[in-house]
Amino acid sequence: MDHQRIPFAEIKHLLPGDAWAAWRNELNQSEFDDEPVIVFESSTVLDLLNLDFPSDETEHIFLILVKGNLTVKRYVYNEETDGAVGLIVLGDLRAGNMLVGGQEVYVTGDLMVDEVFWGDYNHGDLHVLGMATAKVFVETDEYSVNVTGQTKFGHYLDQYGTQDNNETGESGGNYQGLNEKLARELFTAEFIFVEDDEIVLVRDETILARLEAGHSLLRGLD
Repeated sequence: MDHQRIPFAEIKHLLPGDAWAAWRNELNQSEFDDEPVIVFESSTVLDLLNLDFPSDETEHIFLILVKGNLTVKRYVYNEETDGAVGLIVLGDLRAGNMLVGGQEVYVTGDLMVDEVFWGDYNHGDLHVLGMATAKVFVETDEYSVNVTGQTKFGHYLDQYGTQDNNETGESGGNYQGLNEKLARELFTAEFIFVEDDEIVLVRDETILARLEAGHSLLRGLD
């Protein structure tokens, strides 16, 4: 893989002006300039991509930048949604599954997710300049979604059944509130939990192990 670790200051001119890291850095007098960034110099294929902050602070990563298309064969994942490594792709992003939150995921081309995209919590957002596709697209706990192009989702699920906090292009697929009946029809048992009559999707070691083993989170696809 052709990548390097460099300071944010050396790549900030490459970022879209409305990317959070770009405008926040300019607003606050270059506060991120010394932050470490992993840069892939051309279109890249990965088996998986974990966006959790490394536990070893000496290996801290602020942002991953891909100068070209990014293909992740199995999954893009992070468990901690209060804060995670940012991802900016200057091209298309394709992944088997994406379970993200706690960072900005910015794609200047199209986003193509083979199975499940799940964005969780209001500390994270998705920004796609092209179109976005997925079998099942889920947003929970006020996760922010901004898709400029068309969205083509087999199912588009919102925890609260509203799109007030989102800006999307022409919607394709079924937009619905996330409820227990629908969740049990769509997802494997390990992926769902009912608490006080509210359906909750699970993001833990069991789910990570399931993705690691190449199993689907959707019923009938294993």
